[in-house]
Order: sequence, then structure tokens, then C-alpha cells
Amino acid sequence: MSNLTWEVMPAENKPQDPRMKRLDPLLPKLPATFYLMGQCGSGKSSILWTLLTQAYVVGKKKKSIFDEALIYLGTLDAKHSFEKLPIENMAIQEEYDAVIFDDYMTDLKKHQMEKLSENKAPLNTLLIFDDFVGAGLMKKPKPNVAPPIQKLALTSRHEANTTIFFLSQIYKNSGFSEPSIRNNITTFVVSRMSAAELQKIAEELSEDYEPDEWLEHYERIMTKPYNFVVLDRRRPIGDRWTEKFDKPFPPSRKSQMRLKKE
Repeated sequence: MSNLTWEVMPAENKPQDPRMKRLDPLLPKLPATFYLMGQCGSGKSSILWTLLTQAYVVGKKKKSIFDEALIYLGTLDAKHSFEKLPIENMAIQEEYDAVIFDDYMTDLKKHQMEKLSENKAPLNTLLIFDDFVGAGLMKKPKPNVAPPIQKLALTSRHEANTTIFFLSQIYKNSGFSEPSIRNNITTFVVSRMSAAELQKIAEELSEDYEPDEWLEHYERIMTKPYNFVVLDRRRPIGDRWTEKFDKPFPPSRKSQMRLKKE
């Protein structure tokens, strides 16, 4: 097989938005699916706000990298703040309707495919669900059809070029609790959580770390007020867990043992 030339599949080799190169390389690459977790008052909304107003922006005027945003709010107390986001085309919704959302995504995908057919970079679109626990996100628009949220989580980065932020006070909930959805989340952000929720996270997401080892790192990092940890699944193993987005966890015990054997 030495005579084969391995190439990028044409469907994956899409025109790129040149603005992406101006973003901090330590940030998770877009499009991505974020899951921000934290107790009430832990600062998860502030993390989102900072990412959207200071990180995923370009130019001296800090113009958003996102061309369009659809935001679902579980409570209206944050609506005034979200209206100030530097995104030109934006809609804020208080209720989720599976049929309306499915129609929106169908239209968006059609538009994105048209841009690609013209060899143009697709729009950078943004979808936010802020504390929508129990909001019926897994409802089907019609019988025998997958919920649009499920379809989006599986294909958002490919067909719609959509970045998703899902904010929750618990790890497993009625929104992104389905394994098929959770397995396609690219970036987990964990701020202050209850001991019970942290144990679930440690058991399922600790990667190269033992659960107790991960918890030790988490507790050490969280001694700083409003701090948080990040799992970016698209980084190399060993560098996936970081304090905020730029400081990797110390090497795991497993990795140190592997080095000793080499």
C-alpha cells in the first residue's frame, strides 16, 4: 500500500472562513459542541459570555466570529445581557418547539449547502440552550422521525456548520442525556458542581486519569474563585483536560507509568 496517496475526503475539504485563523489557537476549534456545567451561581453563564464577547471575536471592534445565532433561555433574567452580544443576526426564544426548530435547521442546512456549492465558506452559526433542563428537547417533530436536537448533535459540524452551547446545572439531563448526543460533545466545561455530579463526571470523562486522581486535580484547581476545567476531546490524549483553556493537567499516573516502561 506504499503507492497510495492518502487524501482528505472532498466533503471534508470545505472552504474555510479566513477569520478562524485570527482566533487564539488554544481555544476549541469551531464548529464545536460545548457542554457547560455548573451549579447556580458558579459562573457558567459568565464563561459563556466571555467566550462570546472576548474570545470568539476578531478585529479591534471585537466583532463576533458568528454570523447568526439562535438562543433559547430557560429564564428571562439573562435576556437583556444576551441582547448585547456582538452578533448581527440573532433571535432569542423562551420556548422550544421541535417542529419550528426542525424547519429552521432544514432551511439553514439548505442555505449552507448552497454556499458550499458556490465554493464559499458556510456561515458560522451559533445555537445556545441556557438552563433548558426538562424543556422537552428530545421531542420529535413527527412520529418515526428523530428529534431535531439529536440529528443536530450528530451532524451540526458537517451540514449546518453550527456551534452549540448547552448550559446545565447537572451532568445528565433531559436535553443532552442521550449517549448518542453526549458522545458527540467535543468540549466539556466544568465549574463548581455537587459531589454527586462530580463523581459521575469523574467516572465517565476522566480520560487518562483515574476518577480519584481527576477529582484531586479538580479540587485543587477549584480553590480559586470562579475557576473551571475543560475537556477538549479533539486535543491529543494527555492534553485534553486543562485548567480553563490553556493550562494542561499534570501528567496522569498511567502516562508516567508508560514512560517508565519505555
